Amino acid sequence: MGGTLTAGRVAGSGTQFAMTHHLKAALVFPSEAEPIANGMVSIEDGVIAAVGAARREPDAVHLGNTAIIAGLVNAHAHLELTEFDRPLGWPGIGMAQWIELLLAHREQSAADGAKTAQDPLDRWAAVRRGLAESIGCGVTQLADIAAHPWPAELTAGGLLDCVVCREIIAPTPERLAGLPPDAAAEFGLGSPAAPESVAVDGPLSSGGHLEGAASCVDETSSPRSDGVTGSQWSSSHSQQAEYRRGLSLHAPYTVLPELWPAAARQSERRRQLLAVHLAESQEEIELMASGGGPLRALLESRGAWSAGLWPGPRGPGDYLRMLEKAHRLLIIHGNYLDADSLELLGRWRDRAAVVFCPRTHRWFRHRRYPLAEMLDRGIALAVGTDSRASSPDLNFWAELQAIAADYPEVPLPRVLALGTAMGAAALGRSPPWGRLVVGAPAILTFVGLPPGSGDPFARLFDGRSRPVGRWLPGSTSLESLQHLAGR
Repeated sequence: MGGTLTAGRVAGSGTQFAMTHHLKAALVFPSEAEPIANGMVSIEDGVIAAVGAARREPDAVHLGNTAIIAGLVNAHAHLELTEFDRPLGWPGIGMAQWIELLLAHREQSAADGAKTAQDPLDRWAAVRRGLAESIGCGVTQLADIAAHPWPAELTAGGLLDCVVCREIIAPTPERLAGLPPDAAAEFGLGSPAAPESVAVDGPLSSGGHLEGAASCVDETSSPRSDGVTGSQWSSSHSQQAEYRRGLSLHAPYTVLPELWPAAARQSERRRQLLAVHLAESQEEIELMASGGGPLRALLESRGAWSAGLWPGPRGPGDYLRMLEKAHRLLIIHGNYLDADSLELLGRWRDRAAVVFCPRTHRWFRHRRYPLAEMLDRGIALAVGTDSRASSPDLNFWAELQAIAADYPEVPLPRVLALGTAMGAAALGRSPPWGRLVVGAPAILTFVGLPPGSGDPFARLFDGRSRPVGRWLPGSTSLESLQHLAGR
């Protein structure tokens, strides 16, 4: 249904058959052109073959009052924290207070013998729930911060292009010496390097959305891994899916300074993404500048403070410079970056991006995010959900709607780019990844629109719009899209 077999010839081989699909929708949002009312996207062998006004095609699938956009990219999540039903604490809570609540929750759960994200079984159950929720919200690519490497039996199933960044916390020499051997190896701390990628088996149910599979090729496996075509993606549908592996230093107040350049060198050697929480709170800035404040008090109370954590007055830019050698940087939050940091990130725009998490930002009531200023400076940006411990849910589309509502000075086409093309670039995918253009892999998200007419972008980001499906190369079950025709 909705597909036509067309014959084509490959050099040096016989005839092969490629499936062509035509998807019609009320609005189509090309990445490099104006929105198209009553538009159509044609897909051939997993690649976007045409984008334009709808034309007569007997096998076309009509998606009804729906928008077709490039696939959504969540550039920051903590899926191991999907156990929470609501954010911890209260609006405006301090960072040290929030961390204390998180630690107390884990300790109480362990004391009660309850299974939580601390328990291996429930940890992966939480990750699976997070993956399913992300897929149900239209996400096609995702970067996760993980305290533990995903095991082979974790069934991501290729339905998300994932980067999993292994995180370490080592605020004292004793905790550094006590790192698990696999974590030490991951960061090149004296042990043989861990494998560059990990295979994960089996499909994860997409909760009624169009199912497909993706080969998440590790950047380290090939210098051209960013250029994977739709047909290459499709051909791996029956094979094991892989996720790309990255690194994560938690934050300046939880990782000894000498580990920062070491992690950057490891990122460079293995051509991996390196993520770090930086300038997230005013309390962190206070600790950097003076060596004191609520975060130091928290660390001391937990036996996690060492003199080496504060080598003297510093700013975010000093920590950035220690990461200069990294292959690719992901700066998480950056709510309190100073002029020095912004200047550096502007110069490093081709290999460093800042991830803004709007609803977590709201929860902590941080100062207004300098989003428009950072965009004007040419700083690379992306958007993330963070976790359910600081945000209502993992609805990535709601993050973009929050930006549209809270930052009217940012043009809506730019908001869409933040959640698609700019996110893909931040995670190391080169154009045309993350774009709805001819020649790009057919990685799409479908957004149900409110009734009515008017400005296409205003309709797209209306508070009533919501993701209703996705398209990934390798998909064949078009019947699951038929429910959209009546929208």
